[in-house]
Amino acid sequence: MRLRNRNPRFQSLVALRFVAAASCLLSLACGRSSPSSLQEAWDWRNRPEIFSADYQKKFAQLPLKGTSIKPWSDSYWPSRAAGIASRWNGSWPDDQFTFPLLTKEEIKQKSLRELAALSPAEKYDIFVGNEDYPMVHHERSRTSPNRPGWEGLCHGWAPASVNFKEPNPVIVENDEGIKVPFGSSDIKGLLALLQGNYYTGRTRFLGGRCNQNISAHPERALDPECKDVNAGTFHLVLTNEIGIREKPFMMDVTRDFEVWNHPVFQYQSRVVTEQEPSREAAPGTVKEVIVATDVTYGAETFPQWERLEDEDSNVKLYVSYQYRLELDQEGEIIGGEWLDLPRPDFLWAQDPAEFVGIFSKLKKIYDASLAAAPGLKNPAFESEPSSDAASSTSTESGPSTTDSTGVSSGSNEATTSSESPMIPPVITVAP
Repeated sequence: MRLRNRNPRFQSLVALRFVAAASCLLSLACGRSSPSSLQEAWDWRNRPEIFSADYQKKFAQLPLKGTSIKPWSDSYWPSRAAGIASRWNGSWPDDQFTFPLLTKEEIKQKSLRELAALSPAEKYDIFVGNEDYPMVHHERSRTSPNRPGWEGLCHGWAPASVNFKEPNPVIVENDEGIKVPFGSSDIKGLLALLQGNYYTGRTRFLGGRCNQNISAHPERALDPECKDVNAGTFHLVLTNEIGIREKPFMMDVTRDFEVWNHPVFQYQSRVVTEQEPSREAAPGTVKEVIVATDVTYGAETFPQWERLEDEDSNVKLYVSYQYRLELDQEGEIIGGEWLDLPRPDFLWAQDPAEFVGIFSKLKKIYDASLAAAPGLKNPAFESEPSSDAASSTSTESGPSTTDSTGVSSGSNEATTSSESPMIPPVITVAP
């Protein structure tokens, strides 16, 4: 994750990275977390107040189901495929890390069809007017073909998919009169990089990262650091954020060393039974409630030219959890324990990243995409290069007045697989 590009345009980005160091647990650069003696009562890393100080904690007052803003799907821009410096729209280069970059004179001679096939990073550099391609070189230095397949920008895509409206494809003209076609996923990828690596606000983070390979060593699931977020804290966040406030949040859906951050937007719970306090229940427990909960979250897909606004296009997955909640004499949740192996590793939330520094012109592209009418055809697959000025949208357009993301309630199970490095392996989570 070290930035080796010395271009002065990126010096400010280096500084932003250090400011954002508090969120490093979410990304590839995550360090090993210190062990936690998680018992049934939550410890300092699992206090619900980290998310909010005014949660409703009485179990009887918490909704058993809820739905929030639905996220949009996109690639997680894997590191082994050069991140957002990857050309995805059309033919794939043999090597995503070494293909030659266009000179300004070559760019001026290219058709919209040829420009549409460039990577998100190339398009942004061209739009900004950076002839030396600092964004591309930054991505090529940040990533490597030798990285594990699960590493990428999921820590950027997940919060971006709920913090920003889903962009339309758009053709924008830069200050030199060059028209640059951006697909929906081009803009999504840039938003993911901005949100994931250059967010400077506060990250609300609950739980601790498990760094053990549980698949190879199942006994390590009992390690303190792999007990993960407290079940009582999880239920409070889920029911308050989604059920009451209708706000999504992020969670790492795998409990071992791999990190798969996903936006949670829907749940449904049911009470299985009630019982007397267990021997190791939190102090003050007078009753326990066994709860089964189905959680629905947004998932990755291939990069797309069009926005995925219909119900079947955006991908969603689900996982089932079972846990017990410990209630005090006021009926408030004061602790909890997981009763089966599936459980989230950690929970987190962020506000939208700001369009600052080198990303300041991304706001113009984003705003133009929201103002653009949907349905712009993909120039990369047009039989003739298109130069119709009517298809171009000025970057000075105002913000969209349409509603936010029109997204998914498609299949509950993603079964897509591909040899392409731009799609993640299917994650199987046992119910």
